[in-house]
Amino acid sequence: MSGVFSDKIFLQLAKLEKICNHKGMKFLAENERAIILDCMHKKQDSRIYKRLHVIILYDDGLSVAKIARLFYLDEETIRSYIECT
Repeated sequence: MSGVFSDKIFLQLAKLEKICNHKGMKFLAENERAIILDCMHKKQDSRIYKRLHVIILYDDGLSVAKIARLFYLDEETIRSYIECT
């Protein structure tokens, strides 16, 4: 895995988190969703991919409980991914 590539993904996530926190959004804007999908397609780091996947599934309308069951994670972890904390 390239360190430069990872840094780019983390910078994009940081920008997305700032947008989420600023707007208090539940759903993603088109450009935010495009950033996430672009990062997912590159899927260099499985931890980042999982977090992005959770955000996309939530944006698609799945509940926190259902996403938690799909990923075998607790609901609090899923909420932390979604709430951009």
